[in-house]
Amino acid sequence: MYTEFVNRPYDETLADFASNEAYLTWNTVWWGAPYTAGDEILFIYANPIQQGVDAWSFASPENTSSTIDQSEIDLISVYPNPYYGLHELETSRSEKYVSFNHLPEKATIRVFTLGGIMVREINKDDTSQFATWDLSNQYGYPVASGIYIVYVETDFGTKVLKLAVVQETQVLKYY
Repeated sequence: MYTEFVNRPYDETLADFASNEAYLTWNTVWWGAPYTAGDEILFIYANPIQQGVDAWSFASPENTSSTIDQSEIDLISVYPNPYYGLHELETSRSEKYVSFNHLPEKATIRVFTLGGIMVREINKDDTSQFATWDLSNQYGYPVASGIYIVYVETDFGTKVLKLAVVQETQVLKYY
């Protein structure tokens, strides 16, 4: 789960954490990373690392496969679900959102009420796996509490999600 980078020559006799602690430079945490046995990641950085000067970036090789199978489409999900008025990643009460993840480069996300009325369409066309919905309708007004059906359409297949939204009490400035 953890990868620690040590800024000193390799010494097999000093493999314990305590003897290397003073030389740690970077610590990387791999939470739920979708890697399989045999995958390789190469980290290259210049020594010494200069605080406030050096920047860290990460890039993965291009996907050599141009197709995604249904098992990968099945991983598409929305967070948080259910949405209870706020979540820990929101920076303010006026910037509410839910995140869709495990999306391919291109996706169209359509949010519907249980009555079949489309509330919002979100078009994603970037290399990120994420897209967000600001919990507003196509006119910019906050949506009501309720159950929503989310239809995610990609070039590789579709996914239907159910999303529960519980909004906190809101007072609109204009009617």
